[in-house]
Amino acid sequence: MALSCPNCHFDLPDPPGGVCPTCGQILSTPAEETAPQLPPPQPPPTPPPSDSPYAAPPSAGVAAASEVFGSDSVDPSAIPWENPDLGLKRRFVDTVKLFFSRPGWAFANVPRADITAPLTYGWLVAALGILIIWAQIAIILGGGMLLSGEGLPMEILLMGGAYIGFNVLWSAGTSVVSLFILSAFHALGLLVFGGQRRGFPVTFRVTCYSQTMQLLMLIPVLGWLGALLLVPGMQVYGAAKAHDIPIWKSLLAYFLPPLLCFGILFLPFFLVIMSEGMALD
Repeated sequence: MALSCPNCHFDLPDPPGGVCPTCGQILSTPAEETAPQLPPPQPPPTPPPSDSPYAAPPSAGVAAASEVFGSDSVDPSAIPWENPDLGLKRRFVDTVKLFFSRPGWAFANVPRADITAPLTYGWLVAALGILIIWAQIAIILGGGMLLSGEGLPMEILLMGGAYIGFNVLWSAGTSVVSLFILSAFHALGLLVFGGQRRGFPVTFRVTCYSQTMQLLMLIPVLGWLGALLLVPGMQVYGAAKAHDIPIWKSLLAYFLPPLLCFGILFLPFFLVIMSEGMALD
């Protein structure tokens, strides 16, 4: 097939080459003209989410990402305490900072996994809270006796120390049972109101990480009141975030089972007292 320059119509050799030898027109071969157009190169893939415990939250909300019971798309390292790559001190300090500064994001990102890590954290924080409050009680009582001029006899020191030590050990030991009982009551209420969307392990994690508020007891007297109010408050708020449910459901789920159990236990005593009162009349 004879080829000619589209500009000067000079007869070109076959193959024509890249440039017309007469006018310098840039030429293209028929193969190039009929070659299929390739799609533009694709941008590089988006890198995976950062392993940092303070990574930005996903746009659609993590808790709503898993509708199927038993599956979970939450990164376990989102909570510093559950990131084995961090040292023990950093895991504890960063977890405390996270639940004080960004509790909503933290509770929405608690993973559904083995409960050993949150159980250890909950027990540790609860034990620290117990130790703090008893240390403050000892300081207040001892200081009061010193200011009154009575002094501190050795017998009182030994008995008081043994009493405080026993209570600290007993309370720290029973705190593990308390974590399971509180979680079970809350999970039962969530099941009743249809809020147990991510299962019991997540509810248990909420209970354990809510104990972070017990560290408020470092503040004498006022910190005790703050911890008394904020620990259950964080459990209600945390369950709402973790299970992606309205907070009123979490509130009813938290208080209804204990109230029902209390009523069932004390109803016979109430009926007996009422019947005796009516008999006396």
